[in-house]
Amino acid sequence: MNHYFEDNRHLKSNRKDFSFRFWCFNYSFVSDNGVFSKEELDEGTRVLLETSLKDGVEGKVLDLGCGIGPVGVVVKKNFPQCEVAMVDVNPRALELAKENATEGDAVILSPASTSFDMFRNFEERGKDFKKFVNSL
Repeated sequence: MNHYFEDNRHLKSNRKDFSFRFWCFNYSFVSDNGVFSKEELDEGTRVLLETSLKDGVEGKVLDLGCGIGPVGVVVKKNFPQCEVAMVDVNPRALELAKENATEGDAVILSPASTSFDMFRNFEERGKDFKKFVNSL
């Protein structure tokens, strides 16, 4: 049995699109095998969004365990002044989060994965991740 936190890029792909409405915006996401809640926005995430965003959001937002990115994308759409960073251990989820986020919406960091060519090596990646988290 595979676990969410294992490198699952070898899994057979079965991409799916799903949409949901939150507040006055419609969102469309691409999902795939090996990620959490691949068919729809799960109820827990919907409740998290409804309760945590109702009073507004300012500053920097770290979406730790971002999955395919619904929290980070919704935060940035509704509060464009926020600086959003999305992080996940699942390489496939991060690849999808990058695809689901509009360019410039979020910084997607992958401290434990080599899924993006953003850094020369793990040391540089770790230092940059630490610097970002410390700035929160």
